[in-house]
Amino acid sequence: MKPLTVRDLHGVEYLADNLLEANLFAFITGAPGVTKTLITLEIAARLTRGLMPGDMFDKPCDVLYISVESSLRRSVGPRFLAAEGDWSRFNHIQKVIMLPSEINKLQGLITKHRAKLVIIDPIKDFFDPKVYASPTKTAEALQPINDLAARTGCTILGVDWPSKSAKKGDLSVGGNAAMTGKPRQVLTVGRLSLDEWVIGVSKANDSAEWVGWVYTTDAKDLGKGGNNKDVNAWKIKWIRPAKPVEVQNSRAQAVLEEDPNVFALLTFMTPGKEFPTATLLDWLKAVQLVGKNKAYSLLNGCKAAGYLKQITGVDDDNKYQVTWTITALGTMKLNADDEEVEQAIDTVFPSMSPPDPNIPALNKGA
Repeated sequence: MKPLTVRDLHGVEYLADNLLEANLFAFITGAPGVTKTLITLEIAARLTRGLMPGDMFDKPCDVLYISVESSLRRSVGPRFLAAEGDWSRFNHIQKVIMLPSEINKLQGLITKHRAKLVIIDPIKDFFDPKVYASPTKTAEALQPINDLAARTGCTILGVDWPSKSAKKGDLSVGGNAAMTGKPRQVLTVGRLSLDEWVIGVSKANDSAEWVGWVYTTDAKDLGKGGNNKDVNAWKIKWIRPAKPVEVQNSRAQAVLEEDPNVFALLTFMTPGKEFPTATLLDWLKAVQLVGKNKAYSLLNGCKAAGYLKQITGVDDDNKYQVTWTITALGTMKLNADDEEVEQAIDTVFPSMSPPDPNIPALNKGA
C-alpha cells in the first residue's frame, strides 16, 4: 500500500462547532422535558441560514425534519419560525420511514434536497422490529444508517427518548448499549438548574468528548396565531462553553432516568435534612430490593447527576460514614410532571442566540 501523507487524510468537520460532527449517524438523548427537540430545531434553523458556527457557516443548506409525533402548525413550525430559519430550506416530513428496511426512501429524500442534516424525532418510532432482537442484530441493523450518512455527506441525528424500563431494550444511554454504541456520536442534554441547560458530547467520534454549551431561555411573544390564540415562545441564549463535568452530569441524568430507585430515593429524603449513608443504604435495600453495592452506586450516580449533595468528605476508610442532602435539582426532578413539562414545551418555542459573539453574522436577527 502506498504510504499516506497528511494530504490524504481528513480533519474533523463540524455542523455545529465543538458539538455536532458532519457526515455521520448521531444520537441526541436526555430525560423528557430537557429541550432536546428545541435545540435540534434551533441548530436546523441556523444551518438553513448559514448562521451555525462550524464548517457550514455562511453556507446555507437544506434540513429534513422527520416526525410523526410533532405537528407542523402547533409544534415544529412555531419553533422554527421563532428561530428565524429559512423555510425554503426546511422540509417537514410527517410519515414513517422504517429503518433499515426503507433506507432507500431516506436516501432519496437526502439526495433530492441535498440535505446536510436529517433529524428523526423520536428515532425509536422508525426502527424495524429486528433492531431490538439482540445486541448483535442491533449493530447489524444500524450499520446501513452509518453507511448512508457517510455516502451522502449528511448527518443523520436521531432524537432518543430514554426507556422507561431497561427490560424494553429501548434507546436510552443506560439501556441497550448496542443502540448508543453504534451511532458514531452521542449528544446528551441535561438540566443544570431551574433556568440553565447543557448540551454536550458524551460519546465522541473524532471530536473531543465532554465538550458542549450551556444555555438558558428568555420568554418571547410571537403574536396571534391563525386561531386568534397567543403564541408564546422562548428564545435560547447560549451562556458559555460547558465544563466537562457539566456534560458528564447531563449523561448521568440520562443514565439514571430509567432507574425507579432514583425517584423512590428522592421521595424518601426530605429537602433540607441530612441523611447518613447507612440510613439510605438500609432503606434502599429494604424497600427497593437492591444490594449494598448497587445502592451505594446509586447514591454516587445521583451525586454525579446533581440530585444529591455529599455533606462530608470521603475516603476509603469512611466512605459509608458520610451524610447526604437532596439538592434543588433533585427536588425539581421529584416535583416535575413529565406530561405537564412536555405540554408546556409544545406551546413555547425558543430561538437561539450565538454561542460566539465574535462572529458578527450570528448577531443578525438574534
